Amino acid sequence: MKGLELKHRISSIKETVKITKAMQLVSASKMYKAEQVHALSCEFMQGIATSIKKILSCDAHNHPYIKGHKGNRSGIIVLSSDKGLCGDFNHVLMKNVEDNIKNKNIGKIFTVGHMAREYFLKKGIEVDHSYGYITQEPHSFDAETIANDMLKLYDSAEFDEIYIIYTSTPVLSKQEVICKKLIPIELDYEKTDNSNLLILPNDNESMTSLLSLYIMAEIYHALCDNSLAVNYKRMVAMQQSTTNGEEIVQNLITEFNHKRQESITTELMDASSSEQGRQL
Repeated sequence: MKGLELKHRISSIKETVKITKAMQLVSASKMYKAEQVHALSCEFMQGIATSIKKILSCDAHNHPYIKGHKGNRSGIIVLSSDKGLCGDFNHVLMKNVEDNIKNKNIGKIFTVGHMAREYFLKKGIEVDHSYGYITQEPHSFDAETIANDMLKLYDSAEFDEIYIIYTSTPVLSKQEVICKKLIPIELDYEKTDNSNLLILPNDNESMTSLLSLYIMAEIYHALCDNSLAVNYKRMVAMQQSTTNGEEIVQNLITEFNHKRQESITTELMDASSSEQGRQL
């Protein structure tokens, strides 16, 4: 590679490094925000789960959201990212999804994030509905929309069970893909005395409202958990890209300096040879 070509390439990679560094800073900022929202979503879900466990422990409920339907027709919600540039995040997720699809009688697939939708379309697998532009900054009304859609399908007996698959972040440096049964609700509880409860919902409508809220909380928590994982992976990917770009620039600068030194040495030798020729 000639010296001028090296200069152009060095300049080009430096511009790319500026972009990846900026994206790294943006991803870091979004990750810290997602971490705070994730913590709040955990408290929200745990509070609702604790309340419902107390209610369920007082009496054996035959609500369909708990008892379930007969059969194994399943729906699945897959949470991915809306765009790439986040390392192996979507690759690991979709590999896990494939394993789970093989073991279940999947009737319909719902995706949150364009990457999952594009993956299924390339595979020739029909996606019933796709929710876009949620994964970066999920809101409670996004979870409510998804929950209402799933409950309508479950109430109409299109499914016997619904699963949600997403990437969880127990700690930032360790992520794991989780496949969780969303409906019917699976909560561990023990029979206890109900004398400490001020209000005990006995009618089916009140119980439906409470369980619907719990399902919405589960989806919201999954969205927040997935968002934290996406932003962390993107920050790490951009950090690695920045480091690699800087290393390439340093290697190219070294090569450019070497070629320039060779050029100067050659010119000096040519000048010296010409001078000796004139003297002779």
